[in-house]
Formats: sequence, structure tokens, C-alpha cells
Amino acid sequence: MSFLAPLYLLAGLAVAGPILFHLIRRTPRGRQVFSSVMFLQPSPPRLTKRSRIEDWLLLLLRASILVVLALAFARPFVRTVTTEPAQQEVGRRLVVLIDASASLQREGVWDEVPAQLQESLGDLQPEDIVSCTLFDSARNEILSADEWQELPAGERLTLLVARVQEFAPSWRGTQLDEALIETAEELDALDAQAHVERTILLVSDLAQGAQWEGLQGFTWPKSVGVRLVPVGQRTSPTNAAIQVVEDPGQDQIRVRVSNAAGSTESLFLLTWADEFSGPLDNSFENKTSQPVYVPAGQSRVVRAPEPSPEVRGTRLVLTGDDHPFDNVVHVTPRQQWQAELVWLSEPNDEALRFFVEPLFPETPGRTIKITDWTSAAAPTALPEQAALILCATSPTAEQWDWLQAQTRQGATLLWIAVSAKQVQQLYQLQSQAVPEVTAETADDYFMLGDVDFQHPLLRPFDDPRFSDFTKLRFWKRYRIERPAEPNAHVLWHFADGAPALLQSPFEAGQIVLLLSNWRREESELAVWSKFVPMMNGLLEAGRPPNFRRSQYTVGESILLDEVLALDQAEIWLRRGNAEPERLTRSDALQLDTPGRLTFATTQAGLSTSTQSLSVNLPPAESETAPLATDVLVAAGVNLGTGELDAAQQQLDARQLLNQELEARQQWWRMLLLAVLGLLIVESLVAARRRADMVPQAA
Repeated sequence: MSFLAPLYLLAGLAVAGPILFHLIRRTPRGRQVFSSVMFLQPSPPRLTKRSRIEDWLLLLLRASILVVLALAFARPFVRTVTTEPAQQEVGRRLVVLIDASASLQREGVWDEVPAQLQESLGDLQPEDIVSCTLFDSARNEILSADEWQELPAGERLTLLVARVQEFAPSWRGTQLDEALIETAEELDALDAQAHVERTILLVSDLAQGAQWEGLQGFTWPKSVGVRLVPVGQRTSPTNAAIQVVEDPGQDQIRVRVSNAAGSTESLFLLTWADEFSGPLDNSFENKTSQPVYVPAGQSRVVRAPEPSPEVRGTRLVLTGDDHPFDNVVHVTPRQQWQAELVWLSEPNDEALRFFVEPLFPETPGRTIKITDWTSAAAPTALPEQAALILCATSPTAEQWDWLQAQTRQGATLLWIAVSAKQVQQLYQLQSQAVPEVTAETADDYFMLGDVDFQHPLLRPFDDPRFSDFTKLRFWKRYRIERPAEPNAHVLWHFADGAPALLQSPFEAGQIVLLLSNWRREESELAVWSKFVPMMNGLLEAGRPPNFRRSQYTVGESILLDEVLALDQAEIWLRRGNAEPERLTRSDALQLDTPGRLTFATTQAGLSTSTQSLSVNLPPAESETAPLATDVLVAAGVNLGTGELDAAQQQLDARQLLNQELEARQQWWRMLLLAVLGLLIVESLVAARRRADMVPQAA
């Protein structure tokens, strides 16, 4: 018989306790004086020094309980001849981790990968299991372990190499630490008996720009090893790179030119290029070319050359090194948004027109242009795309046609009520049922009641500090008896439930109806503190996508919900000269390749849109000098095979077999039942002994 937890047998030493207690004899300690024997000579009882056991049966029962209980906790089991572990062939478990980041775009580096795979995996055995994963800033498994096992043994390596040749390096960064950590955790979680070796085969150029710092906080598993298969060791070390230092302004663009350590060149040429430029090789040069001197292993921040009228430069090109993959940087100067506003009113309505310009101040990110259009004087030129149209009059047919066209393109039309007939005209022009509209003047004043703070226009005021709209007073309003537009959304209600502000979508734009105006004798809107931010919210609704930066790097993503205006539901995108793409507010824009991206609110607007951003290579990918392997060793990576110790493996197998036997036999259950039976017998015997001693004492 064997034991799964033999140390519990030491608890059997507790059997000495009952033996000692049974050897203890009680001797009289007190003295009682009797008057009848007071004159006799004292004669104390003779006590022998030798202790003896008086109740052998109780002693044996109690000792047996302790011994059997210790045996139960030791988890006994009986070995059988047929339970020896069967000897079977176990192979290695290999994960081929191939670096597919932008640094492998260097000439000839990716071409070395298939040959290195053939050489490194030439000793594979049929029982070995291999999977293959490409990584850059994310992992992409191209051959799973299950797929490997389904293939004929003689075709596995050939298929793996062919599968790798179907891919090419990306333009993303190198997240070496995340790839190694995730792969090591997966290998460490495998069955220890299924594989004699668990190893990561790392095929990489191991450039200094690879992110490895995360390995310092990870405890590397001892059972997983890493074999390095370097590529690009014979590639020329001369590599210069260019990056934009910051979001450029219109008057100044600065770039950082860095030269790799070990480079044999130090003089390079910086040139503007446009979409009509020829091949961007070391012979590329034009009137904008500017020499840049950068010693090996250093970097310089320089001002970009002045563009030429003949070259509409959108890219800066660096020439003079041996690796052009990081020699082009796309530049998007940040431009102010030129917001176009159109004011339609009667010629003599200065009470309303006076407050328009103060409502829309200029900011560093936008300029304001207001175009007046009255029935008496038409403007010489109307904007091609207005952001906000303020209508405080009954428009003519020509004006209404233009208003409709602009609103369909995404403009916001604010219809300011100045008469009951003018409010009804809005519904007539839209061919909708005309509601009854009456002008009402208050004896005291009208005030607002319900406000929809969940609407995007009013969401900024959804805070206890700003949500009090009851201080706004109206002395004149226009009451609509019933809503004629089924899609109209009431943003404000007066205290009696009448609508005060309505909004309805109109194709790409929207129409907002204000059932009052800001004349001083009709309301306090002009001096209300919340009126300016609300009106600017209407203006921003017609703004093109508002990106916080103009320069991004490959691998980043942009949540369009944070970019689009509050009421915009979609956006149109063109990557370079590719076909337009339609994205919705819930989408995330993934930046996977360098280039220039153009945006607009409509597909037709892409041809004239000035809203764009540039996507460039991650700067760290230009640090192509080799990374010392000592860095990985210092971070705790086990550079070697993940082969298990043979003796330890045999011991683990035997221990696993013991656990299976003990779990199947479960002797401890029967021993615990025996303990319970002995306890019952011991209790009955002890009770009977105690009952027999009472008459004797009497």
C-alpha cells in the first residue's frame, strides 16, 4: 500500500496520548480527620511506584481511532501491475513567431525569412507540433496546431513556408513584449506530459525600435524557451529616417532627420514631392531640394524647405540612404475652418441683425464669414457650402431653392419666427400640412418648462450647474396648435406645454424652428448666458469632421464618435486616390498604411474638401540597429529550449498516476467510516465502565 500524502502518517504519533493518560494513577491528596480514630497511630496506604493499565479495551479503541484517522488523511491506495504509465512517443511543441513589422520592409530582409524557416525547422519529427503566428503591433495566426496535425508529415514544412510567403511586412510597430508574453502564457498552460519541449522560435530582425520593456514586469515560465532566428544581419546599416516633429502650422514645418548607428553616409537630401512626382529613389531631386547633414547615430531637427510653385508638395522625401521604407513623410498643415453663415431678413430689421456677429466670435480654429441676403439686395456671391443659415423673413422662391440645396448638403437652417404667416410658410415650402399658428403676448411673461437635455444640441447643459432654463423670459411667442411634422422633435417646451424650439432632419442637414426671436421687446434671448453656446452648437453641427491632430501614426485608431459633430451620423473618406468609403458614427477608423486621408460630410464634397490628415510610419521602426540579446536575458527571457528535466518529468508522471489511482480507489472514505464505528463503540464501552464504577464507589 502507498500513500498520496504520507506526511499525515506522523499524526499517528498522537496514539501516545491515550496510553499516557491510561498510565496516570490518581493518588489521594486531601486528608479527612475522624474523631473515632484520633487516638490510633497514623498508617498511610502503601502506593507502588509502578503504573499499570487498568482498561486495555478502551485504550485499544482510542488508539485505533487515531491510527485509522491518520491513515485516512494520508490518502492510501494500492498499486497494481497494470497501472504503470504506458510509454508513448511525445514530441516538441513549437510556436514560430515571425516579426512582420515595418522594419522588415528593408530591402532583402523579408526574403530571408523562408530560408531561415527551412534551416531552423529541418530537424522536425512526425510527433512534433508546430503553429505559426505573424506579429507587429498585434498577432495574426496563419497556421494553427490543429491544422498542422491534419497535414501529412512530409508536407508540413513546405506548406508552412508557402503560407508565410503569401504575406508581406506591414507598416505597424513592433510590440515584441506583448507577442512573447501572450505566446509564453499559452505554451505554459499546455499539459506538461503532452510535450517534451515547449519552445518559441522567434524570427525577427531584433531592431532597437522593438518594444520590449513590458518583459521586465513578467515572470517568464521555466518550461518555455526561446530560440532566436535573426534576419537582416547582412543588410546595409545605412538608414536615415524622417518624422514630423509636431502638428505643422501654415508658416513653419519642422522635421526630425535621424541617422542609424553604424551608417556610412551622413549627407542626405530633403525634397518636396507631390502626386505627379516620379520615382522616389536616390536620384529624386527638384527645385525644393535641401541638403541635410546628420552624423551616424544622431538626429537633427530642421526646417522643411520652402515649397515651389511648380510643386504642390504634400510629402517630404529624404534621399541618400540604402533603405527607402521610412524616407517619406506625409504632411497636412492644420488649417482654420472658414465657417460660412448666411443671414436672410428684411432690409430694415436691424434689431435682429445687430446681435448676429457677437453670437459667433472667431477662434484660433475657425474664421467667420457672414453673408447678408435681403429681399432688397442679393449678395454678389453665395457660399458653396454654408454651415448655418439664419432665416428671419419669408424667403422668395429663389431663396427657398437655395436653402433647400444647402440643407440637403448638411447645412443647418434656423427658422426664426417673426410672424405667424412666416412660420406657416416653412411648412408650406416643405409641402407639409400647415398648422394653426397664433401670435401670443404675455400679460407677465412666458417661461420654459421641459427641456430635452438628451438631444446633442442641449447635452452640454445636462449638468445641475447649467440646467436651469427657467430664468429665460419671453414676452411674445408663436403658438402652434398641433405639430404638423411627424419627424419634428421638440427640444423646448413652454411651461404650459406649447413647443418653443423644434428640430427636424432634412436629408444631410437639419431645420430648427425657434417660435420666438431675440428682439429685446420680445424675449431675453440676446442677453441670456446660454444662448451663445447654443447658437455656436448649431454652427458646429455644420462643421466638417474635427480631428484633434493632423498627424497620426500607423496602428492608431480614431473613434468617429469623438470626431463628428453632435448631429452627424456618417462621414465619407478617401485614402489617397482610392474609392470613397462611407463610415458611420459607431465605426472606428483603423490607420493601417501611411498616406493622406481626405474627409467630407458627403461623397460629392470629397472633391473640394480641405479636411484631411496624414498617417506616417511609427518613428521607432526607423531604429534599425540590432538589439543586444543581453537585454532579453536581463528581462528574464529563457533563451534556450523549453526542454523538461527527464527525472522531473518521470516524477511528475508517477505523481499524476498516483493521484488517478487514489481518486479511483478512495480508501479514505472506508477508513472514515471505520473511525465513526470505532467512536461509537468507544463511547458505549466508556459509558458502561462509568456505570459499573458508581456502585463500587457507593
